[in-house]
Amino acid sequence: MLYIAPHSLIDFSIKVLVMRWARYGLVCFALFLVAGCGGTTPPTPTAVPRPTIDISKLGKNVIMIYDDRVEPKTITIKLGESVTWVNSGSSNHGMRSTRGVKRFSTGIMQPGRVVETPFDEVGETEFADTQNPDKITGKIIVVAP
Repeated sequence: MLYIAPHSLIDFSIKVLVMRWARYGLVCFALFLVAGCGGTTPPTPTAVPRPTIDISKLGKNVIMIYDDRVEPKTITIKLGESVTWVNSGSSNHGMRSTRGVKRFSTGIMQPGRVVETPFDEVGETEFADTQNPDKITGKIIVVAP
């Protein structure tokens, strides 16, 4: 008859438990690695294309808005004509009068948007970008026909 001492039985049971938990831990770790490696990669961000604007169809009094300036900075138009604003930048812009005979605001213009502002009084009007008022400024001079 085989006799096993009680403390040996306890040692044996602990060893069996430790081995089972070790195997369970290795299996869980392996599954974690496989799940992490087999996932999909996130999509690469792509730039949103800006709309193409045919400037030749906009008329002669066009002010192009860029992210750091307007061109032309000063424009002279005849009484009754309009200024066409084109946001050619990559961020939102908004033009508003700051001083002069005409009060106007284009509102916020998303990239590619076109807004027209009529001028019906002779005189000068200064304007600035609502997003960059110290950097993007200019002047509109309205003369009699």
